[in-house]
Amino acid sequence: LMPTPFNLRRLHLWIVLFGFGLAGCGDPPPPPVEINMSEDVDEEVRVLISGLLSKVKAAPEEAALRVDLALAYEANQLWYEAGLAWEQALQLQAQAGVNQDAATKGVHIYHRALCVRQAGEIAMATTLFKQAVETSPSLAAAHHELAETYLEEGELDLAESHFSSASKNNPTSSDPFVGMALAHLGRD
Repeated sequence: LMPTPFNLRRLHLWIVLFGFGLAGCGDPPPPPVEINMSEDVDEEVRVLISGLLSKVKAAPEEAALRVDLALAYEANQLWYEAGLAWEQALQLQAQAGVNQDAATKGVHIYHRALCVRQAGEIAMATTLFKQAVETSPSLAAAHHELAETYLEEGELDLAESHFSSASKNNPTSSDPFVGMALAHLGRD
């Protein structure tokens, strides 16, 4: 059968309609990470978190609001919630195809790594620090934290390498030199 212009237009219309239907078929964004507003959370923090949660609930697909929520949890040392909120922010950015430069994505992964480490998930934090370094190789803080992790594990060559990278990417900081010295002393 030869396609006719009419059949081609119908096929084109069907493809367009089917495509629009699929565009709306994605999973809805997850509900925001909430905490039990217990008595040990300051009233000002409760107000801040409640306000951010309201904004996220009003626009659940907005990754930038999830970043704000993650930062608020992190700044108030609510590590478990912060780690989960960073995870959601990163997932939403990936799903939404947010055009994000590598440096910003690396910083977000780095923040998630800090939070999960503070929550006691060392193996996950190490994996995330590696991802942060791979995503943003010039992120000195991620190199430094990864080096600290390697130093604690006795991986002195890897620690020294990442302390060196941290120093190259932030030459005004003396911290990487202290780390390199500790790695060197660990060999003796």
